[in-house]
Amino acid sequence: MHQLTQSPFRNPMETPLKLAYTAVELPTLRRLWHRMARGAGVRDVGLTWDVDHGPWFVNGVMTLVVSGREARVEVGEADVRDGRSWLNRTRTIDLTAREPQPAGRWLDTKSS
Repeated sequence: MHQLTQSPFRNPMETPLKLAYTAVELPTLRRLWHRMARGAGVRDVGLTWDVDHGPWFVNGVMTLVVSGREARVEVGEADVRDGRSWLNRTRTIDLTAREPQPAGRWLDTKSS
């Protein structure tokens, strides 16, 4: 299962907020958040969630392309040149890779 999010129009984000969004995925901090939740009595849901691409702090659009049983995401970033708006494709991400991806997927940890 993949969750795809990107804002086509948004206000610029302050540097401290960018750092916070990036830091939340650091392994050491993730373990700390997990321990804090357990200490507060929050039960473990038995699933993990990882970010394998991003976060990106630019305006853009994600396009989901499905062809038969294959799927990919094309990421475009907005740009203005010579007074005209452009959408530049910056990444293409395969969502149906046959090989397991290192991160960015839901794992059912209860069935393992």
